[in-house]
Amino acid sequence: MTQVMVVAFPAQKNHRYEVTLKFERNAENGAIPPPKVQIALDSFVKEDLNIAGAILDVAAVILCLVGLAMLAVALVRARLKRETA
Repeated sequence: MTQVMVVAFPAQKNHRYEVTLKFERNAENGAIPPPKVQIALDSFVKEDLNIAGAILDVAAVILCLVGLAMLAVALVRARLKRETA
């Protein structure tokens, strides 16, 4: 399979881009498979997504720890109320 880079440009966040492709040959008439178009993200965009995922993972862990602490406090209070009653 042959890959050809048609164009590369610096994209900006929250912008939409449209690409129009013109193929010189009809792939349906030949013995070659139909052409496929792939759009690759820049490595910096992938790193931004990975960093955002890591931040969300840390936030989820912190929220779980806060929830466990709240549960532990509620259980200790309930036990102390039972012992004093």
